[in-house]
Amino acid sequence: NRMHECFQSKHAGTATAAAFKRHNGVKTLMKILATKYISPHAKQSAARMLISHCVDNETYGVVVRTFEFGQHVVYCIEKPFDPEASGYGWCVWGGARVLCTLLLTVPELLENRSVLEIGSGVGLCGLFAGLLGAAKVTLTDYTPDLIETLNANVEIMTEANPSCRDRFHVRWLNWGDEEQAYTEATSQTGPTGEKDGETLSVGQKSWKQGFNIGLKDLDKFDVIIGSDLLYSEESPQLLASTIWRRLAPRGQCELLLPIRKPELLALFVDSCHQRGLCTKVEAKDDCATLREVQQDGYVFVGGVVLCHISRSLK
Repeated sequence: NRMHECFQSKHAGTATAAAFKRHNGVKTLMKILATKYISPHAKQSAARMLISHCVDNETYGVVVRTFEFGQHVVYCIEKPFDPEASGYGWCVWGGARVLCTLLLTVPELLENRSVLEIGSGVGLCGLFAGLLGAAKVTLTDYTPDLIETLNANVEIMTEANPSCRDRFHVRWLNWGDEEQAYTEATSQTGPTGEKDGETLSVGQKSWKQGFNIGLKDLDKFDVIIGSDLLYSEESPQLLASTIWRRLAPRGQCELLLPIRKPELLALFVDSCHQRGLCTKVEAKDDCATLREVQQDGYVFVGGVVLCHISRSLK
């Protein structure tokens, strides 16, 4: 509150405060403070990044962050926190950095495979998968603002890595549509049923932005990756339905999940089993990168787990 009062004050005359106000920082800061579903630590991190973004935007224009994993470098644009435009996908969260470090130890998982990143946000993990040798990487999220950011980050990465130019694709994906598809399929043809002949799902047909289309109904992927995806009461079932619909018959899904509420993880595992998916949950609290990102202000009170998910081969 003191931070808000400082920047709202008529007497705030410093260059930082002026840049903050010119780039609509006060309004965005109020949104951060009013958001119910992120921790005080996350709010502090968001506020710090918001201030930095406003000042850097004033000085340098769009700011690109650099992330290094082994010999690989990933570049990502981040935008100020705006829950209406980009939900929680506005920045690189600590869980994404942990997942990238873990993927670095198993490059064979991704090499020459088709990869889907769900809940991409700014796309760090998907972009990194492309550098590790994935044949095709599809980055997805659900708002125009996030799709625009993903497209920009793909452009930056392909400029730096021309050999990856045809590797990345950005698509719109609403988990609610995947849940609807699961409900319709199981009520009509059983748990493994699929409707043929429909090009786009109901929600995707309403997509009017013009620069991206959604996934096709029958699109499947060898590998699905994602991080920090259980953040609301609706997330577990919607996420399980998305994996059920998009994972290839012998595919593998790897999710790095900070545990904010243990009951959400339990519901997610149960929802996967209901959909014929096998899950193995592995604690990753001893990961060196986890300690590193916690030092940067990302505090995982409940620890983190790596979920390995595959289809049941009955």
